[in-house]
Amino acid sequence: MSFSTIVRLNDIDDYIAPAKSCIKPVKVDTQGGRTKSIRIEQDGTYTAVTETGESYTLKKASISLNDCLACSGCITTAESVLISEHSAQTFLNILRQKGQASSSERTIVVSISPQSIVSLASYLNKNDAGRYREWKAKFPTDLECLSEAEFTERFLVQQFRAMGVNLVLNTTWFRDIALSESAAEFIRRFNAANSDPTGAHLPVFCGACPGWICYAEKTHSGGETSVETTKFVNQSFSILPHLSVVRSPQQIAGSLLKQRSESRQPSLYHVTIMPCFDKKLEASRAEFASPAHSARHDDPEMVPDVDLVLATNELLEILDTVREEIADEGLRSMKEPVDVDRNLWQILKGSHISSVDGAVHSHMPEPTALRKPMYRHAGSGSGGYAVFVFAQAAEELFSIHLPPEDPTSDDRVLTRTLQNQDLQELLLFASSQDCATAKQMLSSLPSSRTPYRSLKSVKPPACLLAFAVANGFRNIQNLVQSLKNVYKVRQCVENQPTRSTCYPFDYVEIMACPGGCINGGGQLKGTFEQAFTFYHRLPSMQPMSTWIARQIGAYLDQTDPEHHSLHTQYREVPKIEIISPSALQW
Repeated sequence: MSFSTIVRLNDIDDYIAPAKSCIKPVKVDTQGGRTKSIRIEQDGTYTAVTETGESYTLKKASISLNDCLACSGCITTAESVLISEHSAQTFLNILRQKGQASSSERTIVVSISPQSIVSLASYLNKNDAGRYREWKAKFPTDLECLSEAEFTERFLVQQFRAMGVNLVLNTTWFRDIALSESAAEFIRRFNAANSDPTGAHLPVFCGACPGWICYAEKTHSGGETSVETTKFVNQSFSILPHLSVVRSPQQIAGSLLKQRSESRQPSLYHVTIMPCFDKKLEASRAEFASPAHSARHDDPEMVPDVDLVLATNELLEILDTVREEIADEGLRSMKEPVDVDRNLWQILKGSHISSVDGAVHSHMPEPTALRKPMYRHAGSGSGGYAVFVFAQAAEELFSIHLPPEDPTSDDRVLTRTLQNQDLQELLLFASSQDCATAKQMLSSLPSSRTPYRSLKSVKPPACLLAFAVANGFRNIQNLVQSLKNVYKVRQCVENQPTRSTCYPFDYVEIMACPGGCINGGGQLKGTFEQAFTFYHRLPSMQPMSTWIARQIGAYLDQTDPEHHSLHTQYREVPKIEIISPSALQW
């Protein structure tokens, strides 16, 4: 066949395949001084000899996937490799391996985010309505009253059990822990800011979104500024000291199951179902791994807290693959009680969950109380970080009690929309009169784009707290630029840091996806509006108000009193320094 004279281009995209031509400079660890010579040993290893006569073995230079993710060069390669490793096929392979071995050799735990549940519920209700109604018609009478989200959660639990998964958890329970720790962290930093106004204690940016964290580390790490920096000194701006160090619910679950549990079972395989692909990046961070039991002290093998992360759309792919085989079995098992609390406790205490009838914690609830309805936290669909921290800070710092079901309904709280629906402001006033006065003054302004504390044309009553909920990178960039502007003002020698030069917000719940986590990149397309409705139909409950959340909290207090396992750290990602122009390949 003859082709036309038009030039044909094949396989044109921005993907850079993993290769030896990576331009990331590899730093050589020179020990004992300047290297004088290098000799090759009989076993093929290289030994360096220093000017002082000391010798040491040279390690093979390598660039791991973690290095690739931490590099500010090409991002498409690392993400593509990571997505291929964290895939639906990987999960199916793990299930097959478990089926070929004895059940005691591997324990599989799946943690599902509520955002993934409501997205799948919306999809099934909309696109697979016939099968959805058929499944629901087979349920016992006492299950017909379940909401769409609760029905989908119950169905997923039983489907995973039919696949061979040992335990299915809801990450809402671990978000209880994250919210409580976030509130405690903010209160500490707020008090520190009052005693040291020159510090970088405020504002605090929520650190639960890995997309936002990756952006902050790569673009706003400030050169030589470290995470521990607490002073505004004459150096480049860094966002890192302002990031909350509280782990996300996914990583708190992983830490509990892999690090804090008394068993620390090497055979435990932890899978999470998340609304976005960036959670795969989060799980791969070196901070979220611990040495294996059998690892050598000099070269420990690191085991991730979360072994596999699947997006919601990948979960649907798994269900499509296996549901014909297990659907009926899963439906039959829905009538059985689900010992979630008991099984989770047995993992933490070091026993196998297959021995349900064995000795367990003496304070276990009765089986009828084990299965609890799904719930959410007041506030946004991303977890309600801003609203809960806001309410706790009002209580602890100013003795103002806000309604736990909806703290924003109090007459001392004012909510505003800034610029767009993805940027909301929450203000707390000392009295309802101050709040009413502020609302009246704001209504007379021609625009609502300016944050309350940044208003210059009027002098409204001072607010006690100013929080924000920001979704999407457009709002993220604007917020970071605002912080940079305040930072520049503080750098002026003649302008001493005062309240007038403070950032307009004390705390920011910040998510990379427009609309928040319910609209995550891994969610099923066309489900956002209904998923949002399903999520907010769930009853709102205070963190740590359920039995299982309190037990997890008590277990943490016992095994980790300082809560180190709930915290993380951030690292500066330096710009690529090309050692030689020849390293560039065009």
